[in-house]
Amino acid sequence: VGSSAASPHTTSASAASTSCEHLTVVFSCSTPPSTDRPGSGSILRMLNAKGLSELLSKNSDERLCKRWCLMTPNGTLLAYTQPANMRSLRRQTAMAAMSWQEHTPGRASEEGHASNGAKQSTQLHTLMIESEASNILIRQIRPQLLLVLEGGVPPRKRSFEPRVTAEGPDGEPLHNSMITANADSALGTSMSARADSSVNVASGGVLALHRRNIGTHNKLKVLIPEKVSPDGLRLLQASLEVHERQGLSPGELERIIGDYEALVVRSETQVNAALLAAGKKLRVVARAGVGVDNVDLQAATKLGIIVVNSPQGNINAAAEHTIALLMATARNVGTACASLKNGKWERSKLVGVEVKGKTLAIIGLGKVGLTVARAAGGLGMNLIAYDPYANPSLAASANVDIVSSMQQLFEQADFLTIHTPMIASTKGMIAAAELAKMKPTARVLNVARGGILDETALLSALEAGTIAGAGIDVFTSEPPQPGDTASKLIEHPRVVATPHLGASTVEAQENVSVDVCNQVLSILSGQLPRSAVNAPIILPEEYRTLQPFVTLLERMGSLHTQLFSPSNSAQQLRTTFELTYEGSLASANTTKPLFAALVKGLLSPVSESESLNINIVNAELVAKERGILISESKSREKIEQEGYSALVTLRARLDPRSPSASRSMQTSPAAGVLTPNTRRRKAEGQIVSGFVSNNQPYISRLGRFSTSFVPSGTLLICRNYDEPGKIGVVGGRLGKAGINIRFMSVAPIDDGNDDNSLAKLDGKLEKGDSPKLETEALMILGVDKPVDDNVRKSLIGTDGVLEASTVVL
Repeated sequence: VGSSAASPHTTSASAASTSCEHLTVVFSCSTPPSTDRPGSGSILRMLNAKGLSELLSKNSDERLCKRWCLMTPNGTLLAYTQPANMRSLRRQTAMAAMSWQEHTPGRASEEGHASNGAKQSTQLHTLMIESEASNILIRQIRPQLLLVLEGGVPPRKRSFEPRVTAEGPDGEPLHNSMITANADSALGTSMSARADSSVNVASGGVLALHRRNIGTHNKLKVLIPEKVSPDGLRLLQASLEVHERQGLSPGELERIIGDYEALVVRSETQVNAALLAAGKKLRVVARAGVGVDNVDLQAATKLGIIVVNSPQGNINAAAEHTIALLMATARNVGTACASLKNGKWERSKLVGVEVKGKTLAIIGLGKVGLTVARAAGGLGMNLIAYDPYANPSLAASANVDIVSSMQQLFEQADFLTIHTPMIASTKGMIAAAELAKMKPTARVLNVARGGILDETALLSALEAGTIAGAGIDVFTSEPPQPGDTASKLIEHPRVVATPHLGASTVEAQENVSVDVCNQVLSILSGQLPRSAVNAPIILPEEYRTLQPFVTLLERMGSLHTQLFSPSNSAQQLRTTFELTYEGSLASANTTKPLFAALVKGLLSPVSESESLNINIVNAELVAKERGILISESKSREKIEQEGYSALVTLRARLDPRSPSASRSMQTSPAAGVLTPNTRRRKAEGQIVSGFVSNNQPYISRLGRFSTSFVPSGTLLICRNYDEPGKIGVVGGRLGKAGINIRFMSVAPIDDGNDDNSLAKLDGKLEKGDSPKLETEALMILGVDKPVDDNVRKSLIGTDGVLEASTVVL
């Protein structure tokens, strides 16, 4: 318990004992009155319990349930409760760490210790509870039973182990069940139960404990199937039983995982649904690194297993490697090294360029992007970046100019570096058309994720002289296979390539190892992790209710960003969102998971990998850093709709602090699908509403249009005249392109909504606007494959199709 934080109420005597020997005793409870709360009449028969008895008599059951701890003169008593079943008891019930000190007979008498048959001449030990568990495990346990420790001193036997008795919710007696845990374990560790009929402790009396070494058989176990930094291992080994088992096959791993409470992996181990299901005791999966592509997050969340990673452990390493590739491409380091090793001296052929005064263009201005910017600024480079949600003040502090479109970025770049996540919307984001806009002297760098940069297009651009060079650390398929495009890129003379070394430094590996191992210790001791990737930690019944809405909010946010994200404005606008919960959802105890899901959805299409790690712990901080303001409101009025009882609405408002709020706002081409091209477009037209029916999320409104569809997969969204034949036109074009339609929804204008006033402004329409605005409709089609940009563009202007956009969810 030395690693556990002492209670703020613990006395100095108790706090000082952390450096002494400790005996950990885990105890269950006796039967309280038939109520869901601890019984006020329950008595803790323990030495020096006078103060506790007084406190019990002065406080109501309700207060005990809320406070979860009671004070004694020598420490803090934790008033734990029993979960719904014995399996949960063994896995989740926090344990009390007790330290003890000797008292002289005289002092025992003076302090009012209850004797109950114990003679004054007998040396006794005082139990003192030293630490308290944090809220995680406590919140997962339904208040049912107060823990009561009973014991006595049998005749001629001065030391013994306490007997533990308990009764489950169904009244089943759990007598003669000994629950023990290792003294070295941190608070909140799981417990193992064993029958121990040899212990026969008389009821009542004074509890005396014999100092002993419990051993290691009750320590929680951690499995590490890949190489982890020794620094992290030492942290775990101090309080847990650590098994390093490198080289296990998937089958072998699945067969043994049931014995472990924690699993620590890097990138090679595939933590799939089958492995997680086999981990009956698993409470945490820790990824020593950033990406969690090898972990089935949905399966882990369903099973209540926390997944953590270390998103900040390798930020500096990735940024430094980016600068290394930048310099290597500028000065032909790779080619020069190979040439010299081949016995050549080709100085005249290897003339490079200086980076001072050159323009570095950054796609994605997150933590890695900003670190790269600061380093490049020190080299005297001019810095520009594209990131719709970049924090203007952070960008300004790094001397980075935010451009309004990626086209500007490509045209101005001398060096282009990528720092975005690899998701459906960023796959192949930089292809032939984008590379064609760059200078012939430009160089491209990718230390983010393979697949964002189209490898075939890059190879063609290098061979054609469209760009001057490239520095590549990541590839679509790793390791590249002989003869494939990646291998040809590696062999190209104007490419400097490394085998995914962005995070491969001694310091980065130590950082991520120590970080995730600390988080494992935190979770197993009942504390909050710093970087939980998956579902927020709330009561199971609450989570089951909120889970479909978590999915809905994340997809609503992603849909909003992909349709409304500003890309051509003169200045990046800070946007304020209003999130309204109506109906039964307005009665939820917490909406933090929904808030976090929305922030994650808003950022995931445009931001770098850290956006995928947003949770209830960091959602507000991330939103603040990105300049996103979200206000939440609730309406408890009953929803008069058949099929659902709760509705969520997301509205975007222009931030009044933005200097551009009063001027014209140009949105992305996709936004034209939902908002008419008026002289002054308003963010108030950017509305997305949704509901849940039979645990399935649905979108019920997009901008001015009333609809009903499941936001999933690839969507083609078309705005068109509400006339016969439009479905056939779109369907025919898609059919010719070999694209199958999975579902379709036709959405009319919502005539009953006040926001229809946005359709017309001052009775005037800008050139190019539809003269039939009141007869427009929205067509949402779910398709089975990505829609080629040429196909999408061919639909626009064809037989009354006004706009077409693709969204990937």
